[in-house]
Amino acid sequence: MVLYQAKRFKQGQIVLASGIVSRSTQRRPWMRARRALAVIAVMAATTLILALDEVKAGAPASGGIKASFIKYEFQNWDYDGPAKDNPVSIIFVSNFPYMVERVYYQVGTVGLTYGGAKMTLSGIGGSRPGVNPTDPWTSHSAGRKGAVGCWGHCSSTTGIHLRTYGPDGLAGTQVYQGNYGYRPYYLIATTHFDMNENTANSDFGYQDQARSLLVNELVAKQTWSVLTSVNIQNACNSRVDAHHLCRHDGKALLVSIDG
Repeated sequence: MVLYQAKRFKQGQIVLASGIVSRSTQRRPWMRARRALAVIAVMAATTLILALDEVKAGAPASGGIKASFIKYEFQNWDYDGPAKDNPVSIIFVSNFPYMVERVYYQVGTVGLTYGGAKMTLSGIGGSRPGVNPTDPWTSHSAGRKGAVGCWGHCSSTTGIHLRTYGPDGLAGTQVYQGNYGYRPYYLIATTHFDMNENTANSDFGYQDQARSLLVNELVAKQTWSVLTSVNIQNACNSRVDAHHLCRHDGKALLVSIDG
């Protein structure tokens, strides 16, 4: 970036930080040298500030963590604007791309068939081989919800809501990590209950209970298999507000969607 254009000035003139030319009342070489150094310092500081702002603009959103068996950083919560919404509780993994399409088809077979409000989560990593692995991404997800009654395990006014997050690419939405970890592709996800939704008594949360019921249902169908769990530093056990309760053990299950 060019901040100033070099010009010729008469003897005794000084370039101020503002770019204005001023005439010195005394032609002292040591004073001219001191002022010239001050101008250079201001220009250097300005350039540094601009460079830092550019780095911040291109970096992933704050809150990124690094999990075992997962190559790149990602946020361990999804967000509703600036506010945290739900903690990450599942990381889906697979040998194949098109992960969002496949996960949504799979949960659709057990009743999660429609979308909800969109939340946001960010990270880094490309969606397929050949994409810059340090590219930042931000994903906006409505997810899939349904299965009201949780197959007989919860009340008739409670459903399960799953949201998935990753970079979009020509081979679907997921992160590609090659030979790192259990599988070459992974997809970040959150789970929670929607209780008495669209009423004055609506409540949202109980993330681990919702996760357990959903995972158990699809493991029983031999659609999913749980490989391990990893600490992602997002445990919670408190009410966030009148309509949101967070209960999560701080770990994400690594779930294979390949059967």
